[in-house]
Amino acid sequence: EAEVEKIWFSSVPHLRIRESYSLELQKVIYEKMGYPSNRGGFEKDMSLFLDKDVDVQRFLKISESQHAFATIFYLREDGLLASYHPDFIVCTKEKIFILETKSNAQIKDANVRHKRIASIEWCKKINQLKAEDRMNREWEYLLLSEDNFYGYCSSNATFMDIARLSGVSPSALIGNLFA
Repeated sequence: EAEVEKIWFSSVPHLRIRESYSLELQKVIYEKMGYPSNRGGFEKDMSLFLDKDVDVQRFLKISESQHAFATIFYLREDGLLASYHPDFIVCTKEKIFILETKSNAQIKDANVRHKRIASIEWCKKINQLKAEDRMNREWEYLLLSEDNFYGYCSSNATFMDIARLSGVSPSALIGNLFA
C-alpha cells in the first residue's frame, strides 16, 4: 500500500515573477502567472490557449524554483540521476496531464526522451493509486513541439484534440511494440 503525501500547489501562496513577463489568467490559482523571459513565447501562448480552452478546468505553469516538490527524477543520457520539472499541469474533467513544451530543435534530444520515459513511468505509478489519491482522474504525460502546437491551433483543435493526437505509448517510445 502506497503512502501518499499530498503537497498542494496552493501551499506556495504567491509566485515571485517579473511583472513584464506575467499574465492575468482565469483558470489558475495565482493572481498572475509568469513565463520565461528568454524564448518564452511558446509557453506564453500555451498559457493563453489553456486559459480559454473549454476542456481545461484549471492549469498551472510549474515554477522550477517555487514548486520544487513538482519534480520527476530521470537518468540522463550519460547515466547520471537528474531532476526534471515539467512545464505545466493541466486538469480536465477526466484526466490530469503533465505537459512539457519543447522547441522543434529540442524535441528529439536524447535527454528529452529520457525525461519523457521517466514521466510516463511516473504517471503509471500515480495511476496505480486509489482514485481519491489521484484526484479521481487518470494522469497522462504529453510532450508537445512548437510546430505541432501551432499547427493544431491553426486547425481550431481543443486541448483534448491535441492530447489525443500527441499521446504516445511507452512501448512506442522505448521501441518495444510488445512491452
